[in-house]
Amino acid sequence: MQIILRSTSPYRKALLERLQINFTCESPDIDETPLAREPVEAMVIRLAIAKAQAIADKHPAALIIGSDQSAVLNGEQLSKPGNFEKAFAQLSNASGQKVTFQTGLCLLNSSTGNIQSICVPYTVVFKTLSAKMIENY
Repeated sequence: MQIILRSTSPYRKALLERLQINFTCESPDIDETPLAREPVEAMVIRLAIAKAQAIADKHPAALIIGSDQSAVLNGEQLSKPGNFEKAFAQLSNASGQKVTFQTGLCLLNSSTGNIQSICVPYTVVFKTLSAKMIENY
């Protein structure tokens, strides 16, 4: 059975490569806009499932892995910064703080339609970052 990773993340790809199994990667192309008042945990699971389901018809006999991740700092969801200034501000705010990364993971068996999904939190404590450290990063 074909295994497909619905991600372009080099980190997710490297994790799966550690299993020494054959798989292919496909870039997810879905709307990742959060829903109004949607908890981060629910959002990452919803998006992981949507990424996997988006190609299920095209691959009728595959195990499709979808994943999504979002970070939370002081109860606020962080978005992808998109530019240096926003990235600098986010890292400055995270300096010395705890950031929780919520990772949604989905395994879809396209031949049966069976979906298994989970949200896994991982908390990181940032050390105090100087402006120079942030710029170098």
